[in-house]
Amino acid sequence: MSKAQKTQFRHLMAHEYVESQLMKAGMPYISPNPGAWVPDGPGAWRKANFSPNNALNFGAHDVAPKEIGGSLRHWKRSMGLKIPSVIIARDLSNLDDVVKAAIEELNKKGWSLK
Repeated sequence: MSKAQKTQFRHLMAHEYVESQLMKAGMPYISPNPGAWVPDGPGAWRKANFSPNNALNFGAHDVAPKEIGGSLRHWKRSMGLKIPSVIIARDLSNLDDVVKAAIEELNKKGWSLK
């Protein structure tokens, strides 16, 4: 794999790991809130535009690090969550710290994750 492909693979692995751990803690893959979705053509749905201050409108897929770029900046911008001080290690060895930070922040916003 090229250097760029290795980087993209790391971002994808970080996303999948955090997403799976949030789901294991009790967060659904996508928002369980029916109001978070609007029709988008026959048999299709898309996310509604809503206030980022309601973390209950998001699922584990949304909270996990971005698959492209690997960042957590979307926490504040899109979800109104505090971005954790932990920086994802290049070797992904601290992803449990990212999961812990996510669970702590989400529980402050109304989730009851374990």
